[in-house]
Parts: sequence; C-alpha cells; structure tokens
Amino acid sequence: MKINITYTGPNPQRVHYVLGFIQGHPYMPRYARLAMNDWTDSDIRIDYTPRDVPLEPNEFFIPAQEQFFSSTKKSMSWHANEYTFAKISLYSVEQLSSPIATFIIERKFGFDILESIFFHLTRLEEYYCDNSLKDQWDMMDEKHHFLVRNNLHRQPIVDNIVEAFLLAIGLEPENFKSELTITHDIDVLRKFPSTQTSIRSILGDLKRNKSLKSLSKIYSLYKDTQAGIIKDPYDTFDELFVNSKHRKIVYFMAGGTSDNDNKYEINTELFKSISDLAKSRNYQIGLHPSYNSYDDYVMITEERNKLQEVIGSKVRTSRQHFLRFAFDETITALSDSGIYEDSTLGYQHRIGYRCGTAFTYLLYDLRRDRNSRVSETPMIIMDGALLDECNHDIHRANYLLSEFINNYSQNSHLTINFHNTIFDPSRYNTESMWKMYHSIIEKYN
Repeated sequence: MKINITYTGPNPQRVHYVLGFIQGHPYMPRYARLAMNDWTDSDIRIDYTPRDVPLEPNEFFIPAQEQFFSSTKKSMSWHANEYTFAKISLYSVEQLSSPIATFIIERKFGFDILESIFFHLTRLEEYYCDNSLKDQWDMMDEKHHFLVRNNLHRQPIVDNIVEAFLLAIGLEPENFKSELTITHDIDVLRKFPSTQTSIRSILGDLKRNKSLKSLSKIYSLYKDTQAGIIKDPYDTFDELFVNSKHRKIVYFMAGGTSDNDNKYEINTELFKSISDLAKSRNYQIGLHPSYNSYDDYVMITEERNKLQEVIGSKVRTSRQHFLRFAFDETITALSDSGIYEDSTLGYQHRIGYRCGTAFTYLLYDLRRDRNSRVSETPMIIMDGALLDECNHDIHRANYLLSEFINNYSQNSHLTINFHNTIFDPSRYNTESMWKMYHSIIEKYN
C-alpha cells in the first residue's frame, strides 16, 4: 500500500525526516509505504498544506502550521492542546491554547501532527533554549521542558500520535510485547580504592546524608572492606551484569579533564576483569564520554580509541557523562568521532519520555539542517532519577515503577540505566534496590 503526502512548503528535508521516522516506526505495517510528492499509483493521498482543501474519497488533510518546518526561529511559547481519538488522548504543540477537540473529522486532522513529531524528536526547544532557562550543567532545566511543564513526560506522546495516525487512515498498527534494554553507566569501579579516595568518599557520603549516624555506618563499611570481610560496596558487577536475553550495554569511561572524570584507569587488571565479565554475559561495551567531551569530537575520539584498544573491539555506542548534550554540538561531535548510537536523552530527576518516544530513532542535526548519522535510544528510567522523583523513598519508587511498566507492557520499549554504585548500603537498602532492579528484568522475560 502506498501513501503519498503532498507538500510544497519550505525545508522538505524536515518533512522527509518525520516521514522516515513514521516509516521506520515499529507500529508501521510492513505492507505500507510512505512517499512525498509521488502521485503515481497512490492508495491514500494526504494533502499537507496550510489551506483547507476539498477532499476526494481516498484523501486526507493535515493542516500545516508552518512553524517548525520554517527556516526562521519562531517563538518558543507553545501550548499542548488535547485531541481525542477513540480512547487515546493526543497532544499537539501549537501557538494558541484551545479546548479539547477531536483528532480527525471527515478525514481532516485537527493539528499539524508532522511538526509536533519533529518538535519532540529534535528537541527543538533545547536547541533554541535561552540561557536563563539552563541549569548548572549548561542544559535546559528539566522543569522548563514542554513535556514536564504540561505533565506529559510519562506518556510516549509521539508514539501515540503515530498509532492514532495509522488507525485514522485505515491501517492496523503492528502489535507486539514490549522489549527491554538494560544499560549501566560505570562512573566509579571502587568506593574505597585508596586511603585518599576513601576519605573523599566518606566525606561525600557525610555531606549527602548529613548524619553522624551515617558516618559511623560508612566508616564501618570502610573498615570491613579494608579487612577483606566484605566486598567493596561498588563491587556489584557479578549481580549487576545479568544473564538474560535482553539487549544489554555497559558504558565505561576512558579519560576526562574535569573533577567529575578520571575515577578509574582502564589499563588495569581490575578493569579488564570487569569488562571481560561484561563480555562473557553478552554485554555490548559502549563509551561513557567524559564531562567536557559533549562538544569536542577530538576528545570523544581519543577516549573511544583508548577504550577500543583495551577491550579489543569496536565501540559504536555511547551515553554522555552527566547526560550533557548540546543539540548544536553533540550530534556532530559523536558522528565525527565514529559513534553511531547514543542513549543520553533521558531525564536527570524523573522517569519518562524526554523525546516523546520509547523507540530508537535517527537524530536530526538542526545546525546542519539534515539527518545525522547518529541514532538515539532514549533512556526512559534511570535509577537515581526514579529515586529523586520519589524523594528517595524506595517503597514509592517501586509503586511508581510497577505502575509505569504495567501501563506499557505492550507495544513499547523500555531502556533502563542502573549504576553499580546505587546498591551501596550507605545510600539505600541494598536488598530493596536489588529487588527493584531484578523485578524490572523479570517483568520483561
């Protein structure tokens, strides 16, 4: 089946990008093909224009908003208007606020679904973010994100739009059991690797916990570790690296120039034993580029080459340290350094869909205004972010996690990130944290 979209406006490459995303979406039936301005032998025609047009029986109409596909920067004051379709609630990105409306009436869609998809996938608001809205990491503060402001971050609103679009034009979306990708960011290998580092670690824990009682617990951990009574609290790799059928990636650091980096060396027997364990459990090894690398392809390249040399295999995937991602620089830096898959785009302090989708998709390079060579696998749940959202209450975190997973057990994908350090007994109840981690994996078996 051929579906043709008629479009004669500016920047057709942006429309092509969105159509390519829909074509490659897991919901897209295999028998259907999207085309643009190819009128021959079309089974369904879609007019994408700002002007309302009379429709033939096999024709549909999408109103072109002419904002995000325009060549000029527009106002970033947007509204999430609700549209209903069957039992699905859909949300637009529009200039004016409006009451709840119907998604499609007489084959005419209520809002520009293509620009709305483009807005979320490209993180357009972060690309144009004013400095006044940025946090200490020089990124757009999460509380200013469009999805967070409108309390929509826990819904895959882009995936919902794709599903509703397919149903509206008479196609049946693919149906499947949700899949899981397990990932780990390895920032530190050991909590007590040396006396000097151990003192810093103890002081850091004391600052975080603000309790003399916690100091006693931490010092007891230190003594027992030094005496060989217990393993180092960060030595959790044997249980962390699971034997499961799911896709699994571990991101290791390999350098850096800031105080947030260089917590371990990779030219050591300790690192080799950990990376060998990961490989034996069928983990893909990726790079965790250092704090200042987010706009520096030379730095990423040097760290990637160093990691490749140590592990003896190619490294093609990465996740930025501290999730630092500059949308005018990082995509180019990753591509130029030979990284073709990223998994940075998740939240620091909450769980959910920062890009509006659960699935891997191709990033768009807004600076060069073209498709990039880097795909994005959005991170949906990070351990610390989940606990932050629940005020570090593990019981609340488990409840939120269970509810979230149950809502998307079908027709979705979940990428999780658990650090080896989160199971430190000086931070959380170790048994409860392991139970949380393994419960996710079991639900996707």
